[in-house]
Amino acid sequence: MESDAAAAASTTEQGELTGEVPTLPAREWFFETHPVAPEHFNMSLALALDPETDESALLMALGAVLSQHDALRTTFSGRTSARYEDRSSVTAEGIFASHDLPEDDAEAEARWQRLATAAQADLDLDGGPLIRVLLGRRGAGRAPWFFIAAHHLVIDGVSLRILLEDLSTAYEQAAAGHTPDLGPKTTSVRQWAQELAAHTARGGFDAQRAHWTSATAQADHRLPLDNPDGTNTVASARSVSVALSVEETEALVQRVPAVYRTQANDVLLTALARVLRGWTGRDRVPVLLEGHGREELFAGVDLTRTVG
Repeated sequence: MESDAAAAASTTEQGELTGEVPTLPAREWFFETHPVAPEHFNMSLALALDPETDESALLMALGAVLSQHDALRTTFSGRTSARYEDRSSVTAEGIFASHDLPEDDAEAEARWQRLATAAQADLDLDGGPLIRVLLGRRGAGRAPWFFIAAHHLVIDGVSLRILLEDLSTAYEQAAAGHTPDLGPKTTSVRQWAQELAAHTARGGFDAQRAHWTSATAQADHRLPLDNPDGTNTVASARSVSVALSVEETEALVQRVPAVYRTQANDVLLTALARVLRGWTGRDRVPVLLEGHGREELFAGVDLTRTVG
């Protein structure tokens, strides 16, 4: 009997994918809730590379990643349609820029920040590309700086890990004088969108509607405000960070789930619910929980190495 992995491998689109990509719920939510400057909603990461980094090998690795992950070549024309552009439209040379930074560390840092900000502002939803990569050379024997920014419509936290792993693999192959080969592709975003749309049209989620309608009925999302007339912007937001001890982390991740047959997020949500109840005085408060969107809903679908 064919395994799910084998079934997925036999039906996954290979080669260069181009053309229209059906919509997804997350995409619709994004454009509905981000009417102002939607192109600025991106993820970024900065790293220091090995001082002996081979720039030409890095460029080859970027080309391999663009070929492997078609979602990185997506554009969103008019916010209503999405499509994979061909490789001639989105090239490694087109998304990559290398810069010589000043010897002075403070000056180098300031210029690097300006370059990173400009790269993030240069993402174009309509025409692409939606990914930018920078290399900052800091002189012989010093670790060059590496920066990557991609729009959140084409990359998430899981995708970023996959992207970095594939970039590292392809770079090692290129630096060794080999043509980068990242293996067979897993299920494309396009295939996933098609499967999800078909499942929805067949009524695959209808049985859950009554539960969620009941669960959210009479749920009040309002929170107490210290200053109802205050500014409610990203610029005015502040963050509070806490850290769990080793013992608390072990209890959260290992001991409690084993006893109560739960996941760590169930425990954290329970703690949040208790806090919200004390704060709001209400027994029911809606919480929007974001997932990674890779649920195993369909046989023959493998999203383990899919970027997007």
